[in-house]
Amino acid sequence: MSIADKYRPYYTYDDYCLWEGKWELIEGMPYAMSPAPIPADQRVSTNLSFEFEKVLKVGCRKCKTYQPLDWKVTEDTILQPDILIVSNKIDKKFLDFPPLLIVEILSPSTAIKDRGIKMELYQE
Repeated sequence: MSIADKYRPYYTYDDYCLWEGKWELIEGMPYAMSPAPIPADQRVSTNLSFEFEKVLKVGCRKCKTYQPLDWKVTEDTILQPDILIVSNKIDKKFLDFPPLLIVEILSPSTAIKDRGIKMELYQE
């Protein structure tokens, strides 16, 4: 363990619930979310969601498409993918099981985190 790790604050879901603004929590480390997506990213998200919904109505009627919502991976990791497809009912105010599909819309401000640590978490 490095000296920096020893003194780095460590947060959990309970802490996360108290914060204002948009955050993700990855292995106890908070990450401020970017401001609202740019219009081009919003259009991509809307169009993808629409296409997914059309396909799911025929191929998986129990599947639902969601825009960003809290996915509680563990007590110290809460992510908000841009689009999620889920086949089970969500009974809590967060998703607590892996989605069937995760979509991240890359932008210059999020690409490094999305392609790096978040991709590693998604692959687990």
